[in-house]
Amino acid sequence: MTDKWSIDQKEFYEKSVTSFDKKGSSGLFHRDNRNHLKKIKAIANALDLHTDKLVLEIGIGSGIHAAWILKEKSLMFVGLELSRAMINSADTRLKNSSLTSYHLIQGIGERLCFGDNTFDAVYCSGTLHHVETPSDVVCEMVRVTKRGGYIGIMEPNWLFPVNALSGIMQKHERNILIMRKDNLKTWAELAGLTDVKVDNLLYTPPVP
Repeated sequence: MTDKWSIDQKEFYEKSVTSFDKKGSSGLFHRDNRNHLKKIKAIANALDLHTDKLVLEIGIGSGIHAAWILKEKSLMFVGLELSRAMINSADTRLKNSSLTSYHLIQGIGERLCFGDNTFDAVYCSGTLHHVETPSDVVCEMVRVTKRGGYIGIMEPNWLFPVNALSGIMQKHERNILIMRKDNLKTWAELAGLTDVKVDNLLYTPPVP
């Protein structure tokens, strides 16, 4: 991993934080939509989240996932994020929702600042394609997860035209093009996982 990659990603999100969710917008790209809720529920089900579990999200963004999970599951939540501006945005969202069982940390997925076997579940959603070396992040996810715990990764389908175009046209989205089932499976197996399942989540219009 080079520092330049992380700096470029950080700068992009520092600049886009105010428009990231397009709050108050009724347009096609408002993030708080039924497909996003469907994604969060799928992650929670896959990770078998329930009360008293300690969960880590890598790339918490503006806190959409955290807000739903903390409301529905009553667990302990840690959010890691590269951008300080995004951390502040997530903190505001969670405080406004009167949620308290969380801790937000600035850091990078390739070098997690946690000890081995710390979390019951670790996940990232739309984060892996924002790092230079995705396999390193998967290895770190495995390292900090307790034996018998769960790891979840949700990524855009590179075959969807809008996603493919983003990967081609925007440097901060470039790694969408390598978010393929065979790569995800390879990275997981290289990290030592043996029970690996890769599925598609069907979205509905208007937002992918």
